[in-house]
Amino acid sequence: MDLFFIFLKDNALLLIAALIILMLYFWDDDAYRYGIKQINAAKLTTLINQGILVLDIREQAVFKAGHIQGSQHISGIELPTLRERKQVVLLADDAQQAEKEAIKIKKTHAGIQVCLLRGGLSQWKAEGLPLVT
Repeated sequence: MDLFFIFLKDNALLLIAALIILMLYFWDDDAYRYGIKQINAAKLTTLINQGILVLDIREQAVFKAGHIQGSQHISGIELPTLRERKQVVLLADDAQQAEKEAIKIKKTHAGIQVCLLRGGLSQWKAEGLPLVT
């Protein structure tokens, strides 16, 4: 048993590398697997000007307090008809919530590109971009 601990001590880098490889092997990034992209606020501004559908999945009261011009509020249960859409952007306060909803959309509407705003609305506000009420 002492030889085992000596081996670990002498090969700490090897042990760390093996642990990292195991973590990467078992790590399951659903957003990556489903092709969900994150875009920055500048790219979202361009897409809004081109007429992209922006879906805000935050709580209704939070949405009413301030949202991006032209965005539509939806609850986690309802989903508008997306048949004619090629791309949508989801907005949420919680990145995990947005990712979960994006995966739901990808599973039910395979041909749609779903994007998430990197940093959420807090990043939008930090860049001085407007919200409407």
